[in-house]
Amino acid sequence: MDINKSITTKGGAAKEREKKRIKLNVAAKSCQNIQHFFMPINKINEHDIDDPTSVSNLIMCPAKFKPNLKVVTSSDNQVIESENTSQENDTTNLEVITSSDAQVTVSSIDIHDPIHPSSLTHLNLKERILKGGYKPILSLYPRKLQGHKFRSFHKEWYKQYDWLEYSPTADAAFCFSCRMFKGNEKNSGQIDSTFFEKGLFSAWYRAGEAFKKHQLSKYHLNSSTALYNYLHNTSIASKINELHAYETSQKEIERQNNRITMNRLIDIVICLVKSGRPFRGHDESSHSVNQGLFKELVNLLSKYDTVLKKHLIEGPKHALYTSNRIQNDLIMSIHNVILQTIKINVQNSFISILADETSDVGHHEQISIIIRYFDEEKNRPIETLVSLQRLKSTTAQDIFNSLCSVLDLMNKHWEDVLSVCFDGASTMSGHLNGVQSKCKEKNNSIMYVHCYAHCLNLVLVDSIYEKSNSKGKQNRLIFNFLGTVQFIYNFIENSPMRHATLEKVAKETGDKLHTLKSCSNTRWACRAEAVKAIMNNYEVLIIAIENICENCPVPEMRAKGIGLL
Repeated sequence: MDINKSITTKGGAAKEREKKRIKLNVAAKSCQNIQHFFMPINKINEHDIDDPTSVSNLIMCPAKFKPNLKVVTSSDNQVIESENTSQENDTTNLEVITSSDAQVTVSSIDIHDPIHPSSLTHLNLKERILKGGYKPILSLYPRKLQGHKFRSFHKEWYKQYDWLEYSPTADAAFCFSCRMFKGNEKNSGQIDSTFFEKGLFSAWYRAGEAFKKHQLSKYHLNSSTALYNYLHNTSIASKINELHAYETSQKEIERQNNRITMNRLIDIVICLVKSGRPFRGHDESSHSVNQGLFKELVNLLSKYDTVLKKHLIEGPKHALYTSNRIQNDLIMSIHNVILQTIKINVQNSFISILADETSDVGHHEQISIIIRYFDEEKNRPIETLVSLQRLKSTTAQDIFNSLCSVLDLMNKHWEDVLSVCFDGASTMSGHLNGVQSKCKEKNNSIMYVHCYAHCLNLVLVDSIYEKSNSKGKQNRLIFNFLGTVQFIYNFIENSPMRHATLEKVAKETGDKLHTLKSCSNTRWACRAEAVKAIMNNYEVLIIAIENICENCPVPEMRAKGIGLL
């Protein structure tokens, strides 16, 4: 359509109305239909203008000529360059026509264009900020009549103001930092005179003065500070994660230190348990001279061990792990660990049970129970003490109940028991009502074994007390000899004065004194040790007994000494 021809055929008022109508049509055609945003670029309808060069004061309109826009992203900003090529890209191209009064410019519609409402969230905000401002570099920018001259945006302003960005669609400038952080609470009372209207600026005739003023305004400084802090400071989530990681690491360090301290306390417990020493003292207060072996050993080690010393001095006073309850807990923990290890070793093995009862120094009857199993790793049988229980009654049923409780503790059944080993007492070995018979009621294949050590001791004792005519003299000689050994022990050790005389004689003669031993009725090995002690101290004993007989004021003891000589 020839615009000049249509204008010349009408009157003055009609001409003015026609010019306005044409401008409105051109402006309407330059606007994008909302459907075009959801259509591929190659399907958007192109609009033709018959003679765009003849329209004066026309700034922008669609045309057939479509220069492509290339988006180049750098670390600082985003640049759009114009290339007159036929390649397609991802943005919608707009062509610009010029007349004698206008210059050619190129714009593009992009989601990052500042004119579009921002839909950023805290998840993608940082990614958008790192891309920088929207800074398209065009060969020609749209020109507007401002005052008496046509003015436009200049790309040189990008270098002067790094926060500046440009919207080809709105032909306006924006402040990147103010646009990103316009909701900064420090800007709530500030007014930005440069980008006051909708956050954009298009008065190019006063751009230099306005940009300098904006750059020094509190509104811009607050936004720039917020932008810098956002990029260089960590987020609240990161702070929380760092704090959580720090607390976790500190707890792990504390846990490792507690483990190291506990290892030392466990070693002290094991040392005392192995030697059969008491843990507690009569007075365990801090000013006590003797706080008990456990606390005394802890205090001793703390003098040379920095870890234990730091724990006692700097550790919480309610968690020093030295109280009587903690001592019992440590003993039970060690017991549970050992018991669990034994359970694992015997879970797939047959076992034998060894048991014997005796009274302790407190006159309490106790039974010790041992299990015997074959260890495939060591390739040999293993005997392990698993229980020491007090018996309130020594009947066969009570002893059998103790054996059943131990089997339950070890997760074993009587079908897993191959044999039982007791002494020759009728309560244990009785085949009618003894413990042996009750075990066989549970498992007929169980074999009863009389303890070999008891058997050997009984044989030796019976051989001494044998009173047959053929061996009477020999047996009486051994019997009398062992009686003399026991008599010498009683004569010397029952009196501290006579024992002191023996030590004095040994010191004068220079001989090494061996401790005298008492003969045992149940263990033959003790008799051998008693005989060996007299043999090694024979000469010293003779001289000591002679001195006792000469100086002893008690006639009875003197007569006993002469009888020994």
